Amino acid sequence: MFKRRFTLGFDDEPMGDAWSKWGLGIVVPSLIATYGLSRVVLRHAVLFGRRGFSMPLSGWDAVVFGFAILGAALFMHAHYFWSNSNRLAEYAELGKVIGFLVGVVGIGFVVVRNFTLI
Repeated sequence: MFKRRFTLGFDDEPMGDAWSKWGLGIVVPSLIATYGLSRVVLRHAVLFGRRGFSMPLSGWDAVVFGFAILGAALFMHAHYFWSNSNRLAEYAELGKVIGFLVGVVGIGFVVVRNFTLI
C-alpha cells in the first residue's frame, strides 16, 4: 500500500544562516578534529562509560578511534559548511558519506577488537 524507502538522509540540508555555516561547519568540527588528530598522534584514548567506568585504548585501537573521530568531524563539516556553500554543495553528500563510513568502520574496528565474546 505505502512504499517506504530506507534512506540515511545524506542529501538533507542544514539551515542557511551564518551560525550554521561557520559555527557548526568550521569551529565545532575543528575542535572535534583536533581531538581526533591528538588521539592518532598520541596513540592513546579513553572511552568513558556509565557510573565512572572508563576503558583505555592504546596503540592501533586508539589510532583507529582517532580516525573515527576525524570521520565524524568530516561529516559535520560537509553537512554544515559544504551544504551551505554554492561552490561545494555538489560535494556535500560525498563528504558526508565518506565521513560516515570512516566513523562507522573505525568504531566497528574498536568494538570488535575490544569486545569479543570469545
